[in-house]
Amino acid sequence: MIISPRILTAILLIVLALYAITGVFVRPYADDDMFIQLAQSTNPIVQQYYTWQGRYGYSFVMGVIMPIAPTPVVQLAPAALIALMVLFFHRVARRFVLNPLLASSGITLAFLVGLPNIWQSFYWYGSSANYIVPLVLIVAMMLWLWR
Repeated sequence: MIISPRILTAILLIVLALYAITGVFVRPYADDDMFIQLAQSTNPIVQQYYTWQGRYGYSFVMGVIMPIAPTPVVQLAPAALIALMVLFFHRVARRFVLNPLLASSGITLAFLVGLPNIWQSFYWYGSSANYIVPLVLIVAMMLWLWR
């Protein structure tokens, strides 16, 4: 039995949508709450200078975005990251394959399934801001360089 590429793409996109919807159940906790309080009281980038931990990108994102609306940001971040991954992989894949949406959704799903602990590495905002966002930005930079 041969499955149509359109049906397979639709199945992959539905599974990715389920991963994205799961982000609605995420809440800020632990490091996120502490950093929100720090960002509201001081400049987080300056604070990182005095207590260095090497997470300047995380500090910038947390300091700028999180004090505004911490819970919606944390809940929408997984969906935004999944959408950006599919979009950027689609832009790369359309140069090499006949069905780039199938390829990009498959690559994104394989990435998510391959994570050792998806709750700690993807849905936890602190971890995804540190490790997943740079991967998305690397693909975006590759696209910019390939223009």
